[in-house]
Amino acid sequence: MEKKVDAMKMVRRIRDSHHEKLKDRPTEERLAFFREKSRALCREANASEKDQGLADFPLSTGR
Repeated sequence: MEKKVDAMKMVRRIRDSHHEKLKDRPTEERLAFFREKSRALCREANASEKDQGLADFPLSTGR
């Protein structure tokens, strides 16, 4: 049987979790949190590309 993903439920869960972690933090800490999440995602995507032989087209812009 195929599993179905409830995308809205997943997005809300992630958003609510981030809100709880960051609600009392200053703006700079919030920005740093999301920048690090973005960097980690780019590293993961680039590693996946290398595994698939697509390393000539990196996703990260190096920012």
